[in-house]
Amino acid sequence: MYPAPVLRPNLLHGSLLTLLALASACDRQDPEPKPEPEPIEAFDEFPGLRDEVEIVIDTRGIPHIYATNDDDLAFASGYQMARDRLFQMDLMRRRALGRQAEVLGEAFVDQDIVSRTFNLVHWGHLNAERLRDEGPDVYNSVISWIAGVNARIDELAAVLVADMDTLAA
Repeated sequence: MYPAPVLRPNLLHGSLLTLLALASACDRQDPEPKPEPEPIEAFDEFPGLRDEVEIVIDTRGIPHIYATNDDDLAFASGYQMARDRLFQMDLMRRRALGRQAEVLGEAFVDQDIVSRTFNLVHWGHLNAERLRDEGPDVYNSVISWIAGVNARIDELAAVLVADMDTLAA
């Protein structure tokens, strides 16, 4: 058993004074009220990158993404994740859709039945509609992230088609 912690009076009093000072500072009224921010409109299709985005992979293989706005950052994040983990993302997608047995065999039929019973696609659509209405900024980030993933998939599809054309020739 561990001994009960001992509170030192100086630490306790100092903490209380700090909390009181912070509380009083937070209660001040701004002399000029800030204008309401512009309402954010949700978009259903990523409008494209607005500025330059940089993805730097460090010596440990960790990506660092630099962007000037959230939507471009989300796009680059989705692109980089698909670049690094597309196979894993596809397995997770198949798990949610109840389609693992298509690629992993009959041993996964029971898991597919459970996934389909929960009808995650339906709940996902409802959640997306709610998010679009209640948090358009987050919704736009999700749409941007998905566009980044799809951009990487499109690149891979183009390479695959070119490779197939080479083999057919």
